[in-house]
Amino acid sequence: SDPFAETVARAQRYIEAGADCIFVPGVNDEDSIRRLAAEIPAPLNVVAGLASHVIPAPELFALGVKRVSLGGSIARAALTAVERAGRELRDTGTLGFLDGALPYAEVQRRFAD
Repeated sequence: SDPFAETVARAQRYIEAGADCIFVPGVNDEDSIRRLAAEIPAPLNVVAGLASHVIPAPELFALGVKRVSLGGSIARAALTAVERAGRELRDTGTLGFLDGALPYAEVQRRFAD
């Protein structure tokens, strides 16, 4: 069986059932994305940031993607920042992880609005 052909056929069935956008999670190479966008007659949605090979959103749009989902990518990035801060505190005692952080007053303002 051909996973690409199966994906396109499944997308077609969803379109026939009334879907107005096709979500294909897990595809992460430019050639497959370009081919999917060309062969699926509906807007294509993919997840960015799942694989080690991350394709920037502007490049995904240039490949024909119409919608980019992030899944848990932002949460993973936040967790990574927390881990880096903890390692820095443990290993050096420094607070360099605060460089570029939102000032406390700005955080308070955002939650107050």
